[in-house]
Amino acid sequence: MKIEKTNNSPSVYLSIEDKVFDISGNAFSDFSNDIFADVLEWIDVNIPGLESELVCKFSLDVFNSVTYKNILNILHKFEIFNKKGKKISVVWYCKPDDEDMYELAFDMKELYNIPFEIRKEDTALKI
Repeated sequence: MKIEKTNNSPSVYLSIEDKVFDISGNAFSDFSNDIFADVLEWIDVNIPGLESELVCKFSLDVFNSVTYKNILNILHKFEIFNKKGKKISVVWYCKPDDEDMYELAFDMKELYNIPFEIRKEDTALKI
């Protein structure tokens, strides 16, 4: 699944074959629910057949409450799948000077029992 980013919606690239789960950019579009509904459906369809480790990368600069709720739903699904023996981890990229995003990522990390790493790096160079 591939969705190109716009000024207010993220790029999404999900592929079990390539072992890729990347969501990056801004996510405050009026269509955020539509985008994340597709992501959640992709998870339900593809993760049960996952036979290797999947590192899920998030690099979001700005997002709204709708996106936040959807990210929590994604992380909840990851936690359930990990309990079923899947190996899913999260790497959350934050800009070095974005303390608010770091704190938000840290809060999400504390909510779920999944491997969750927060990296303060220049996200544009990583994803």
